[in-house]
Amino acid sequence: MSVVKMKKLSVVGHKKDRRRILRELTELGVVEVSIASEFNGTFVDKHLVTCETLAKKIARLDFAFSFLQECHRELKKKEFFNSIKDNQSCLNAKFGKENVVMRYEELSSIVKDEYELFTEVDSLFDINSELSDIRTKKTRISSQLSQLDIYAELDINFSQIKDTKHTSVFLGFTDIDNVSDALSLLPQDAIVRKKTALNGCLLAIIVFKSDAESVSRTLSSINFRRCPFNEALTPLEMIENLKSQLEILNKRRKELYLTVAQRFSHLKELKLLYDFYLIELQKAETMAKCRETIGSFIIEAWIPEESELIVLSKIESTAAGVICKTRDPEPHETPPSFVRNNKIVGAFGDNITATFGTPEYGGIDPNPFVMFFYCLFFGFMFSDAGYGLIMTVACALIILIKKPAKRSGGFFVMFMFCGLSTVVWGTLFGGWFGLTSDQLSGNALGRFLLSMQVLNSMDGTDILIMFGIALGLGVVQLAAGFLLNGVELIKKKKAASAILDNFSWVIILTGGGVAVFGILLTISPLSLAGGALAGLGLIMLLLGGAVGKKNPISIFAGAFKNLYGSINVFSDILSYSRLFSLCLTTGIIGMVINIIAGIMPTLLSYAGYVVAFVIYAGGHLFNFAINALGVYVHNSRLQYVEFFGKFFTGEGHPFNPLGSKTKYVFLTDGSVYEQQEKQKISNP
Repeated sequence: MSVVKMKKLSVVGHKKDRRRILRELTELGVVEVSIASEFNGTFVDKHLVTCETLAKKIARLDFAFSFLQECHRELKKKEFFNSIKDNQSCLNAKFGKENVVMRYEELSSIVKDEYELFTEVDSLFDINSELSDIRTKKTRISSQLSQLDIYAELDINFSQIKDTKHTSVFLGFTDIDNVSDALSLLPQDAIVRKKTALNGCLLAIIVFKSDAESVSRTLSSINFRRCPFNEALTPLEMIENLKSQLEILNKRRKELYLTVAQRFSHLKELKLLYDFYLIELQKAETMAKCRETIGSFIIEAWIPEESELIVLSKIESTAAGVICKTRDPEPHETPPSFVRNNKIVGAFGDNITATFGTPEYGGIDPNPFVMFFYCLFFGFMFSDAGYGLIMTVACALIILIKKPAKRSGGFFVMFMFCGLSTVVWGTLFGGWFGLTSDQLSGNALGRFLLSMQVLNSMDGTDILIMFGIALGLGVVQLAAGFLLNGVELIKKKKAASAILDNFSWVIILTGGGVAVFGILLTISPLSLAGGALAGLGLIMLLLGGAVGKKNPISIFAGAFKNLYGSINVFSDILSYSRLFSLCLTTGIIGMVINIIAGIMPTLLSYAGYVVAFVIYAGGHLFNFAINALGVYVHNSRLQYVEFFGKFFTGEGHPFNPLGSKTKYVFLTDGSVYEQQEKQKISNP
C-alpha cells in the first residue's frame, strides 16, 4: 500500500511496427507514454488528421447518446406506455458506465460493425432534424391558435375584411381594457365595434381613408395590434385546419419516437464503439509525443517497476528488431504517481483523497491513514448503531447483488465500513434509533444492548467525557499528521526541520494528552511526566525557530514565530469539537422524532397510529439522510484542512496509462497483474 516505484521505458523500433506496439501497450494497461527526448535527426509527426477524424466520430457518438437520452425521457411518458411496454431494450436503457470488464482486444472487435452503427447514428441525425422541424411547426401553429382565439367569434372570412376605394378597415386587438378615452378621439363618422376579449379588447373600426393616418396614430397609443390574417377562411375554419395539422404533426412525432425506441438495442454497441475511439484518440495523441526518423520511431514511457519484466517481454515478442531499455527516474524528472491499495483502502483513496489531489511521487501514501481516521470519525459523529447497521447491510447487499466491476463500487465499500464503525460507536453510546434508556430497558433485547453501553449522551458527566474524546481524537490525528510530515522531511534529508518543527509537536501533543489523562485520573506522577514531555517538545519547538539565525533579535523572532504559530494548532484541535456536536445531533433529533410520534395515538386515537408510523418512517429517514450528509461533509473537511494541511499537498501527477480513459466500460489490466501473481507463485 504505497506509491509504486516507476521506471522510464525507452522503445526504439521500425515505424511499420509502431501501431502494433502501441496496441500491445494499450492491452497491457500499465504504460503511460511521455514526450520523447529530442535526438539529432528525429522529428515529431503531429498526426493531426487522425486526431481530427477520431474527434469527429466521437462527437457523432456523443450526439447519439444525448439524443437517445432525450428520447428515452419522452418514451417513458404515459402516452407511449402501451407502445413500448414490451420493448425491454428501451425500458431498461442505461446511459451510465456499464458494469463490464473486458480486454482491449475484445473492445477493438466492435470496429467490424462500425459502418452499421454509424448508419444508425446517421438515421438518428435525420430523425432529430425532422423532430426539430416538427417542434418549430408546432410552435408556429400554437402561436397562430392563440392569436385566432381572439377572433373566434367572427363569422366572416378574413379575406373579406379589407380596405375599399374610400375606406380603411382596422381589425385588431389591444391588451388595454379601458379604451374609451382613445376611441373618443376617433372621427365622428367612424364605425366602431368593440368586444371585450380575453385579457383585452377586440376592435373593428371603419373610417374614411383621409382619416386613416390619424386613426392609426391614436390606436398605436393603446398598443393596438392589427389582425395578421388574410386567408379566405373564417377563424373557426382556420382553427380547425390548424388543429388538423397539429394532429398530423403529433402523430408523426409519435411515429418518430417509436422508431427511435427500436434503436436502443444498439446502445451497448455504441458505447463500446465510443470507448474504442476514445482509446484510439489517446493512441493518436500518444503518437504525437513520439519522435521518429524516416524509418524508425522512439517511444518513452513510465511503467511500474513491478511490471518491468512482463512489459519488456511483451514488447520484444511483438516485433522483431525492437530495442527496449528501462532506467530509474533522473533527479530532474517527475514520474507519475501510481498508488496501489487494496480494495478497502483504495475505496477511501478514490472517494476522499483523490478529490483533494494525488500524492507526489516518492511521497507518503495517505490512503491507509485516511481510511482509519475517516472510519473512526464517521462512526463517532453518526453515533447511532441502528442507522449504522442499516448503512452496513444496505451497502453490503448492493455490493453482493450488483457485483461492481473493478473498483466502481468503492463508494459502497467505503460506507459499508463507515457503517460498521457507526455500529461500534453507537453501541458504546447506547444509540439505537434515538430510543432512550427507559424505552430500551423494557425488553430483553433492549437490556442486552444497554449492557454494552459505556457512555450516555444524555448524562452530563458522560457528555463531558465524549467532548474530551472528540478533542483527543483530533490530537491523535494532528500528531499523526506532524509525524508523517517529519518522516517526509527526513526522506528529503531535512532532519533538523523534521525533528524540531514536526516531531516537537508530536511530543507536545503526546505529553499534553498524558498530562490531561493523569489529571483526570488524579495520578500525579503521570501528569508530571506528561507535563515534562510537553515541556521538552516546547523547547524543541523554540529551538526550531532559532536554529540558523545569526543574531539575538533573529533568534528571538524565530522562536517567537514558532510559539505564535502554536495558536493555529490549538485552533485546529478545537475544530474537532464538530465530532462531538454532530454526535449529539443524530441522537437528539431521533429522540425528538420518537417523542412526537409517540404522542400521536393519544391525540388522534386510531388515526394517530397511522400518523405515528408516517412520522417514525419519514422522520428517521430524514434524520438518517441529513446527518449522513453532514457527517460526510464535515469528516471530509477534517481530512482536507486539519489533517492534510500538516503533511499532504496533493500535487502529484496521477498515473494515466494507455487504455485507462474509457467512459462506458472498464478495461482489464489483469494481463499484467495476473502474470505477476503467477510469477510470485512459481518463484516464491
